[in-house]
Amino acid sequence: MAANSRDLYSVREVAMQLGVHPETIRRLIHDGRLDAVRVGRVLRVDGDALESFLARQRVKPTRAANLARFANLPSLQKRKYREAAWRRTATRKPCW
Repeated sequence: MAANSRDLYSVREVAMQLGVHPETIRRLIHDGRLDAVRVGRVLRVDGDALESFLARQRVKPTRAANLARFANLPSLQKRKYREAAWRRTATRKPCW
Protein backbone atom coordinates (compact mmCIF):
# COMPACT_ATOMS: atom_id res chain seq x y z
CA MET A 1 0.00 0.00 0.00
CA ALA A 2 1.89 3.01 -1.24
CA ALA A 3 0.12 6.18 -0.22
CA ASN A 4 0.82 9.33 -2.14
CA SER A 5 0.92 12.60 -0.18
CA ARG A 6 -1.74 14.09 -2.49
CA ASP A 7 -4.16 11.20 -2.02
CA LEU A 8 -7.18 11.54 0.23
CA TYR A 9 -8.83 8.30 1.27
CA SER A 10 -12.36 7.81 2.54
CA VAL A 11 -12.95 6.08 5.85
CA ARG A 12 -14.26 3.04 4.00
CA GLU A 13 -11.17 2.85 1.74
CA VAL A 14 -8.82 3.04 4.73
CA ALA A 15 -10.84 0.38 6.53
CA MET A 16 -10.66 -1.94 3.53
CA GLN A 17 -6.90 -1.40 3.19
CA LEU A 18 -6.30 -2.18 6.87
CA GLY A 19 -8.88 -4.96 7.10
CA VAL A 20 -10.93 -3.37 9.88
CA HIS A 21 -14.46 -2.02 10.24
CA PRO A 22 -15.06 1.61 9.16
CA GLU A 23 -16.25 2.41 12.68
CA THR A 24 -12.79 1.46 13.95
CA ILE A 25 -11.25 4.05 11.62
CA ARG A 26 -13.76 6.68 12.79
CA ARG A 27 -12.90 5.87 16.39
CA LEU A 28 -9.18 6.26 15.68
CA ILE A 29 -9.87 9.63 14.07
CA HIS A 30 -12.04 10.88 16.91
CA ASP A 31 -9.51 9.66 19.51
CA GLY A 32 -6.83 11.70 17.74
CA ARG A 33 -4.69 8.69 16.84
CA LEU A 34 -5.28 9.06 13.08
CA ASP A 35 -5.27 12.49 11.44
CA ALA A 36 -8.10 13.32 9.05
CA VAL A 37 -9.78 16.29 7.42
CA ARG A 38 -13.47 16.93 7.00
CA VAL A 39 -14.50 17.76 3.43
CA GLY A 40 -18.10 18.85 3.71
CA ARG A 41 -19.71 16.13 5.81
CA VAL A 42 -17.22 13.42 4.84
CA LEU A 43 -14.02 12.49 6.68
CA ARG A 44 -10.93 12.00 4.51
CA VAL A 45 -7.57 10.59 5.57
CA ASP A 46 -4.44 12.02 3.97
CA GLY A 47 -1.95 9.52 2.56
CA ASP A 48 0.89 10.89 4.69
CA ALA A 49 -1.26 10.70 7.82
CA LEU A 50 -2.04 7.06 7.05
CA GLU A 51 1.64 6.21 6.52
CA SER A 52 2.54 8.00 9.75
CA PHE A 53 -0.13 6.09 11.66
CA LEU A 54 1.09 2.77 10.27
CA ALA A 55 4.70 3.64 11.15
CA ARG A 56 3.66 4.31 14.76
CA GLN A 57 1.83 0.96 14.90
CA ARG A 58 4.77 -1.19 13.81
CA VAL A 59 5.90 -3.72 16.38
CA LYS A 60 9.57 -4.35 16.92
CA PRO A 61 10.51 -8.01 17.26
CA THR A 62 11.84 -8.75 20.73
CA ARG A 63 11.99 -12.55 20.76
CA ALA A 64 15.51 -12.66 19.28
CA ALA A 65 16.75 -10.20 21.89
CA ASN A 66 15.22 -12.28 24.69
CA LEU A 67 16.76 -15.48 23.31
CA ALA A 68 20.17 -13.84 23.08
CA ARG A 69 19.89 -12.61 26.67
CA PHE A 70 18.82 -16.11 27.80
CA ALA A 71 21.78 -17.72 26.03
CA ASN A 72 24.24 -15.63 28.09
CA LEU A 73 22.86 -16.77 31.46
CA PRO A 74 24.85 -19.27 33.54
CA SER A 75 23.35 -22.76 33.63
CA LEU A 76 21.98 -22.42 37.20
CA GLN A 77 20.04 -19.30 36.24
CA LYS A 78 18.76 -21.02 33.11
CA ARG A 79 17.47 -23.87 35.24
CA LYS A 80 15.72 -21.46 37.65
CA TYR A 81 14.25 -19.60 34.70
CA ARG A 82 12.88 -22.82 33.18
CA GLU A 83 11.45 -23.94 36.54
CA ALA A 84 9.73 -20.59 37.06
CA ALA A 85 8.26 -20.77 33.56
CA TRP A 86 7.05 -24.31 34.22
CA ARG A 87 5.43 -23.24 37.51
CA ARG A 88 3.60 -20.40 35.75
CA THR A 89 2.14 -22.79 33.18
CA ALA A 90 1.51 -25.66 35.61
CA THR A 91 -0.59 -23.55 37.97
CA ARG A 92 -2.99 -22.34 35.29
CA LYS A 93 -6.50 -23.62 35.62
CA PRO A 94 -8.11 -25.39 32.68
CA CYS A 95 -10.39 -23.16 30.63
CA TRP A 96 -13.19 -25.66 30.17
